[in-house]
Amino acid sequence: MEKQITKQEKILNDAFQHGRDCIWSGEYDRAIHIFEECMAQFATMDNYVMYVRALSALGTIFKEIGSRDMAMDCYLRGIKYIRDHNLPSLGGLFYQNVGNCFFELKDFKRAKELFKLGEDALSEDEIVDSDRHRQWLLIAYLNIGVSNIHLNEYEEAKKYMELAEKILPLEKSPEYFIPVLETIKSFIKLKEGDKDYLTNKLDYMFDALKVSQETPSDFSFTVNEMVSLLLEAQRYDDLLRVIQYFESVVERLNLPLMRLETAEMYMLYYKAIGEHAKYEEMCVKHAQYCEQLSVSEREEKIRALNVKVELEEIRNRISDDKDKSGIDGLTRLGNRHAMVKMSNELIDECVATNDYVLVMITDVDCFKEYNDTYGHVGGDSVLRQVADIISGAVKRIGNVFRFGGDEFVVVVKTSDDKQGELLATRIRNALQHLAIKNENSTVKSTLTLSIGGFITKNAGDYSLDELLERADEALYKVKENGKNDYHIIKDSDIKDIKE
Repeated sequence: MEKQITKQEKILNDAFQHGRDCIWSGEYDRAIHIFEECMAQFATMDNYVMYVRALSALGTIFKEIGSRDMAMDCYLRGIKYIRDHNLPSLGGLFYQNVGNCFFELKDFKRAKELFKLGEDALSEDEIVDSDRHRQWLLIAYLNIGVSNIHLNEYEEAKKYMELAEKILPLEKSPEYFIPVLETIKSFIKLKEGDKDYLTNKLDYMFDALKVSQETPSDFSFTVNEMVSLLLEAQRYDDLLRVIQYFESVVERLNLPLMRLETAEMYMLYYKAIGEHAKYEEMCVKHAQYCEQLSVSEREEKIRALNVKVELEEIRNRISDDKDKSGIDGLTRLGNRHAMVKMSNELIDECVATNDYVLVMITDVDCFKEYNDTYGHVGGDSVLRQVADIISGAVKRIGNVFRFGGDEFVVVVKTSDDKQGELLATRIRNALQHLAIKNENSTVKSTLTLSIGGFITKNAGDYSLDELLERADEALYKVKENGKNDYHIIKDSDIKDIKE
């Protein structure tokens, strides 16, 4: 059964598509701002897939307008984002983007390495039945195949085309993948001495080329590969037909980089057919386009820097909104903002009903060693598991908050002065049952916790900060004594010390 999308999601998806349309219509400023706003909204909804797609689209725009540095900044930020949120398959999308940057610089070996990283990430994904996932995996296969062609690795290219063809016939596979697939297959056939394959497929490839592409850069990539193929096959009339169609699209888009590419294609064509005068004429045009591109790139870099500042402001706004909403982004527990509000309300209740208030601080033992051994993605996963354990233990009797880093705070209203020992034992037993490995811990080979707590029936005598300070003193004693234990201080203990 397909997941039903909300009205807000539909509006955002429509806006996302409008942003893509704006790229093709040359409204780049509008597209940039649409994707900025989409990213802000998707982030607050924790819609990781659409956030990543919007960030990738933003990088694509920068690449279209000649700001490769800004494009790479978006792609690398995307890779960090998917690592921070433990979303390995989405890394496949950004590795393809980064690989394309190297491909355009003709570093085909490095490009192939990055494309294969993307393939590995996508191949490990569990949602292999999604249309979007299949498309991304297909792109990885085609990119690797094209790289193999340029590296003269035809057998490996053939293998990846076989993988691609298993995906391409599936319903909803975009038709604009066909020219790239057929170009690679035609290269392989030419190397095997079969020229008829290209002859039979040319019209089919050209018709598929006219189908709307994902982005102008995808269109440019496809045409450049077809140009290389037709030069190799010495099909000059067909080559001219492809270049002229490319030129007609470029005139509408008005992109300096693509105008430069058009001139380079004509130079290849005139040189191949021996039209030296026209070749020299095109060389002059090429120089003029280079000068125009230089001016354009300066303007776009200024615009890109302004966008970068705006994106930073958006990220700060999202962070502030999440903080004010009281939700910790990683564990989905209450954050410090929520802790102050909810705990003070509970303390007031304890005063009114003459109940105990229990405050506990839980710390993950040797968490740095865990991160060093298993990486930050593994560390984030552990924090979520610990959060779930503590939440389960205090369910219906109190609240749990992420205090920061690997520390959690529990605040409970109770009539039982033994509640601290009961909760601490329940939490530690639940973690022990999971037996999470922490091989380089100085305490034990599995993950452990230290818990400090303070319980009092005189809640009105203490501020929240003072209650936390007492619980922290108890936690310190546990750590002093070797960790992996709990210690609960009672109000009477403090009074006895004072007396």
